[in-house]
Amino acid sequence: MAYHPDLNHDPEAEELFKVVNEAYRTLSDSLKKARYDEQMFPQHHPRVEAERLRRQGVVYTHRTKKDYYKIDKQYFRHQALSILAFIVLAGCCFALMNGIQYFVEQRQLRSYHENSFELKQAGSLFGAGKFDDAFTRVRALTLKAPLEVRVHYTFDSLMITLRKKANLKFEEKDYATSMAYYMVIKKHENPVDPETMRKISIGQYYLGNYRESLEAMNFLYETYPDNAELVYSMAVLNLEKLKNPSEALKYFNISKSILMRKLSGQASLMAVSETAPTAELLSDVLIGSAEANISVGKYPDAIEECNNAIRANPTSGNAYKLRAIANSKLGNSNTVCQDISKAKRLGATEIQELERQFCQ
Repeated sequence: MAYHPDLNHDPEAEELFKVVNEAYRTLSDSLKKARYDEQMFPQHHPRVEAERLRRQGVVYTHRTKKDYYKIDKQYFRHQALSILAFIVLAGCCFALMNGIQYFVEQRQLRSYHENSFELKQAGSLFGAGKFDDAFTRVRALTLKAPLEVRVHYTFDSLMITLRKKANLKFEEKDYATSMAYYMVIKKHENPVDPETMRKISIGQYYLGNYRESLEAMNFLYETYPDNAELVYSMAVLNLEKLKNPSEALKYFNISKSILMRKLSGQASLMAVSETAPTAELLSDVLIGSAEANISVGKYPDAIEECNNAIRANPTSGNAYKLRAIANSKLGNSNTVCQDISKAKRLGATEIQELERQFCQ
C-alpha cells in the first residue's frame, strides 16, 4: 500500500506498484503462472524434459490396452490346470459326502442294534410278568428314539396285551389281579383312558378300597362333569362307606343340580315322573340327600327332600320311611305312623323296628 498512487505520488513508486500488481495477477492465475514458468525455466518444463529424455534414448510411448485371448501353449496349460483343479475339488467333496454318509449309516446301524436289544429285553421282562419294568424300558426308549416306529409298535402291542389280561381277570371277578394290571396301565398310559379309570373304580370298590375307588371317580368326574349318575355314586360312597355325610351331601346337591338343569323344560317335579329313568335317578338322589341331611341333623331339609322325592316318584317307599324318621326327630308324630304304613306297603326295608317304636 506504500506504493499505491493515491498514497505515494512518486513516479517511481507508481511504476513499482504496476510491477507488483502484474506479478500478483500472474501468480493468482494458474494458466499465466504456467506460461511464465515455461518462459523462465524451460529446462524444467515437461515438454523440455521429454525432449531431453528423447535425446538420451529413453522414449515413453502410450499404448491403448486391449483385451483379447491368444490361443497358444500357455492358454492350453491354464485350461488344463483349471480342469485339474475342478476335478480335485469335486473329488474332495465327493469323498467328504461319502465319508459323512458312511458315518451316519454306521451310527444308524449301531442305534438299530441297540434298540433291538432293548426291545428284546422289554419283551423278556413282560413275559416274566414284570410289566412295569417292561413299560419303563420301552418308555425310556421312546424318549431316546422318538422316530423309531418299532418302539411305538412294541409299546402299543404290550399295552393291548396287558389290557386284555386285565379285562379277562376283571370279568372273572379276580379284582386283585385285574387291579394290579390296571394300575400299571394307568401309570404308563398317556392320556389315561376313562374306561381304565372306570374299571379301577369298580374293582377298588369290590376290594373294599373305597378311597381309591373315590379317587378314580373324581378323575372320571373331571372328564364327565355332567354325568349325574357318576356324581350320585360318589355321594353314596361317601355316605355309606366312608361315613362322610357332609361330603356326600355336597355331591347329592351337584347331582340334583345336573338333573334339574337337564329337566329345566319340565313344568314341575310331577311332570318329571313321566320320564321313568330320569325320575328314578332323581328320586334316588333326593332320597340320598334326605338321608345325608338326617345324618347331619338337618331334619327340615330332609323332610323337604322327601317331599320332592315323593313328587318325582310316588312309589318310593324309602322316601316315606325317611320322612317318618325326620318328623320323629322333630317331634311331629302326627304323620309318622301314616308314613311308616305307606313305606311298608311300598316295600321299604328295615321298617319293622320303626313300626314297633312309633305305631304300637
